[in-house]
Amino acid sequence: MEIKRENKPHSQVSLAVALSAAEMDQYEQEVLAGLRGEIAIPGFRKGKASLEAVKKQVDEAKMKQLVIEKAIPDTYVKALVQEKINPLGEPQIDLKKIDPLEYEAIVTVFPELKLGDYKKIKVKKEKITVGKEDVDAALGSIRRRLAKEKEFNGPVQNDHKVEIDFKGYMDGAEIKGATSQNHPLVLGSKMMVPGFEDQIVGLKVGDKKEFDLTFPDDYHKEDLRSKKVHFEVELKKAFEIELPELNDQLAQQATGEKISLKDFRQKIEENITKAREEEAEYKTQSRAVEQLANMLEADIPDILINEEVDRLIFSIRQQVAADGLTWEQYLEHSGNKEEQLREQLRGDAEKRVRGELALAELAKQEKIEASDSEVDTEIKKLLARAPKGQEKRAKDYYAAENNRLRIAASLRLRKAVERLGEIAGQ
Repeated sequence: MEIKRENKPHSQVSLAVALSAAEMDQYEQEVLAGLRGEIAIPGFRKGKASLEAVKKQVDEAKMKQLVIEKAIPDTYVKALVQEKINPLGEPQIDLKKIDPLEYEAIVTVFPELKLGDYKKIKVKKEKITVGKEDVDAALGSIRRRLAKEKEFNGPVQNDHKVEIDFKGYMDGAEIKGATSQNHPLVLGSKMMVPGFEDQIVGLKVGDKKEFDLTFPDDYHKEDLRSKKVHFEVELKKAFEIELPELNDQLAQQATGEKISLKDFRQKIEENITKAREEEAEYKTQSRAVEQLANMLEADIPDILINEEVDRLIFSIRQQVAADGLTWEQYLEHSGNKEEQLREQLRGDAEKRVRGELALAELAKQEKIEASDSEVDTEIKKLLARAPKGQEKRAKDYYAAENNRLRIAASLRLRKAVERLGEIAGQ
């Protein structure tokens, strides 16, 4: 077998494979041996006929097809082993000649990675401050959560709690994700789309109202960004809120512990500080990863980007289903076909892939690994979140070697992010 290798752009390799007549004869013999047990030939017990007798029973064109179907996969694997190639995905096979067999296999391989001097990456960490007003705001939220509610008829104002039925329509069609019944809402909380709560102020129980709102261009659901939506609203219930006194009793009710209001304020401040420090660390790491990705020289193959687009599409599909929409409705509302959506996502997908590849190369250079004990610990955390009744199935799933390797790879990337954060913050 003759193999000619040629490296091509976009992390692809061409393997030109040519077989000799003798090799073709050998594959033909193997095919005939396999057919011998399947074909009944007069004068022979099944499986005992000579290969020559079997060959006479098979159409010539069919015979050539069976030989090719056996030879290509076998010789392709041999070519990969000889050239020490670990392919990504399936090859593209271009048949050049049938007898003797010649074909070209275009193989996508993991890209060669060249990382710049990542130790020069510096990111200034955001300064964390927590003031009295932050603690007061948190206490205000706790007081509202523990407040007593007194039903009344209205008219309702900001800080009143209401229950409403509402339906949203776009171009005359009801939007399932913008429809709710007995929806609880504290007016002035700004939990709804801007302008929505203002339309409720002044209504009484039983009142109905219709109005139009244009969603913000940065709204979290892409299909509603900058879109005009018509709402029908009915006020079902209204409540005045009686806030509890700000004292030790409130602190103990909120925590279930014997604690003074002063100590409770201190605890709230510590929790806010911790949350903001974690957020600041995340932002630092994200900016550092972005710089790291820009330092990476790599010819990223389309297959990796397409796989990431698939993951993004899967995530969007899950969110769409949770919102009560079909995939077709989502595409219609967003004004896209799936091919257009996939193209729009390619930029983000490539950034993600580039970032992961850069982190993988950093992990390699920093000799970052995930130990078996670390993988075991991570699996225990995952098993703790397994649905009731699914524990054994989850345990078997994570015991599989390929899933342990996947978790180890994820841990390596996580540790690489942490290491990069340390470098960037030095």
